[in-house]
Amino acid sequence: MQKLCFFFALVLGFSACKVQQQTGQSTSSGDCNTIVLVKDMQGLDGCQFLLEEEDGTRLLATSMPKNDIQLANNLMLKISYEEVKDAMSICMAEDKMVEVTCIENLGMTGGIKPQKKNCDKLNSPNDVAWMKALNTKIKPNLVTRHIYNDGFAYELRTKEKELIYDCQGNLICEGMIGDCSKIKGQLREPYVIWKLDY
Repeated sequence: MQKLCFFFALVLGFSACKVQQQTGQSTSSGDCNTIVLVKDMQGLDGCQFLLEEEDGTRLLATSMPKNDIQLANNLMLKISYEEVKDAMSICMAEDKMVEVTCIENLGMTGGIKPQKKNCDKLNSPNDVAWMKALNTKIKPNLVTRHIYNDGFAYELRTKEKELIYDCQGNLICEGMIGDCSKIKGQLREPYVIWKLDY
C-alpha cells in the first residue's frame, strides 16, 4: 500500500511540472491579454520554461492550447491563463502554476537582451523598500545574504519557515525549515545582515 501511494504521489508531482498541450483547443488570438517573456530555467532542478509577466511574476504552465510555438529564452508571448491552485511542482521558482487558455507569439525580443534589473546588495533589511516590507510582513529572526548565480539571494528565516528571495525581491523558494535545500545548495558565502536578539 505504501508503494502504491508513493507511486501516485510521484506521478502527480511530475505531471504538474510538464507542459502539456491540449489537443481539443487551438490558439485564440482574440482573448489573450497578458504579455509574458519566456525564461529558460532549466539550470534549476525540476524546472523548464517559466513565463514572466511584466511585474516579474513567474508562471509555470501546466497546460497550453494546441499550437506550433517553440518555447525559447526571451521569446515574447501574449497569453491568458487561469491559476491552478491544487497542483504540485518540484521547480519551486514559480509564483503561480497556471493553465494557459490562449497563446499568441509576439516574436523574439529583437535580438536585444532585456535590460538587466538592478541587483540589490543589502547590508541591512532597511536598505530597500521591498526588503523592508518583507521584514515587516514576515518578521524573520534571521536574514542572510548569499552569493547566487551572478548576483545575490536573501534567506529569511522564522522559527518554522524559510523563504529565499533573489536580489530583485522575487520569491525563489518558501517552505518549512529544510524544504529549500536544493536552492540552498546553489547559495554561497552566507553573510548575516540581520539577526533578532532575544
